[in-house]
Amino acid sequence: MTRKELDTLLANAILQRDRAQKMILEHFNELEARNQETFWVRLYLLKKAEVIWLEKQKADSGSEPDE
Repeated sequence: MTRKELDTLLANAILQRDRAQKMILEHFNELEARNQETFWVRLYLLKKAEVIWLEKQKADSGSEPDE
């Protein structure tokens, strides 16, 4: 192989590597964003369940006479 062919192969390999790295980073960031979204949805559902449970406890304790 000539020096020019080696330089071309090296340049192509570097471009492919950089493109692959960029795609991996984008995919990772997308997954991270989805995980964050899942975290906040789960937290919201947990807090919603807590509020419902506390409201039920309050309603149940309101129907019982105080001692």
